[in-house]
Amino acid sequence: MTALPQPAAPAAAGASRPVRDRIRGVDAARALAILGMVTVHFGPIQPDTSDLLGRVYRFSYGRASVLFVLLAGVGISLLLAARPVGESWTRIAWRAIVFYPLGVVLQPLDHGVAVILQFYALYYLVGGLAALLPTRWLALLTAAWTIAGPLLFLALQDPELAGRGTATAISDPPTVVSDLLLTGYYPVITWTPPLLVGLLVGRTDLRDTATDVVLAVGGFVVALATYGGSALARSAAAPDVAGSSYLLAEGHTGAPLNVVGATAVAVAVLGTCLLLARALPRVSWPLVAVGQLALTVYVGHLLVLAWQPDWLIARDAVDVAALRVLRFFVVVAVTCVAWRVVFPRGPLEALLALPFRRRPSGPPAPPPAAQVEARQRSDGGWHDRPQHTWRAPSP
Repeated sequence: MTALPQPAAPAAAGASRPVRDRIRGVDAARALAILGMVTVHFGPIQPDTSDLLGRVYRFSYGRASVLFVLLAGVGISLLLAARPVGESWTRIAWRAIVFYPLGVVLQPLDHGVAVILQFYALYYLVGGLAALLPTRWLALLTAAWTIAGPLLFLALQDPELAGRGTATAISDPPTVVSDLLLTGYYPVITWTPPLLVGLLVGRTDLRDTATDVVLAVGGFVVALATYGGSALARSAAAPDVAGSSYLLAEGHTGAPLNVVGATAVAVAVLGTCLLLARALPRVSWPLVAVGQLALTVYVGHLLVLAWQPDWLIARDAVDVAALRVLRFFVVVAVTCVAWRVVFPRGPLEALLALPFRRRPSGPPAPPPAAQVEARQRSDGGWHDRPQHTWRAPSP
């Protein structure tokens, strides 16, 4: 979801049972990630932030994609909590099998976007492994990776977006591996921290109001401290130091403060969406419907960008771009609501569920009560799982 730098710009359904008891706030947060993503893709590469509209428009840059990755971590935790490890890993592997070739097919289209799906495939595999850890070890891994990953990235790789790879050169496997791990637009080395934070968040009770308040307020406080600290440090530093990547929190650099700040914003957005979706279920339903069809909407907007870019893109004016984003999102929300009235899941979401549709020959035996509770409380990112109460692995 990052718009590829332009040369002139500075670098920088089926009959299956409908899904029930999803965590609507998670779906709403996924819809806001879609909104932030299209904002980046439709508007100026570097929007003017001299006025309020420009600053608001710029907010999603470098943050919407982090929210997607955090939600992937949430979904992986909930998936593993609801099913046996073997079955959960089969589902995780299937997502990776779908996402990578889909990203490879979509990337060469003339849309000017750095597609994230091929990287998302690896996130699912990494997240599935990390989710097997006990909570205390997962927390330690998260803290260590958040510090070491960005620092190692800055030591080994230029943080500018220009020149980063897309991990689609399948005829050159070493380049694909390098892009996925270090040199691509969304390398594992700097994008794993929000994934791991999402795994930890997915182990909490997301139906509990107190938990959601902690996520919303805690994320906001950490984000405020990160971005405020970055601004203060840069203003106090010497001119030749103020531009250092180690002091930057904005953008899409993969620098330490950038990773922490964007992840904190994602946590705050998720917590806020959980609260709002519970308090205003009818009002939030259009957002929830978009979130439940997020993969379909993502792929669909890339196709429209490639085939009819004039409908969407406004690179020269923030106000025009904002109107086009609003128009697009209204059309998408209406379409998704209408689709969900008829079908239980989106077209591509059905593809993710296709191998796991069961056709029982007789009445199923009633499952144990604990399994019912877990499956009724599960949800995930870009899959149609029902929310859970996490039972952490034994240390």
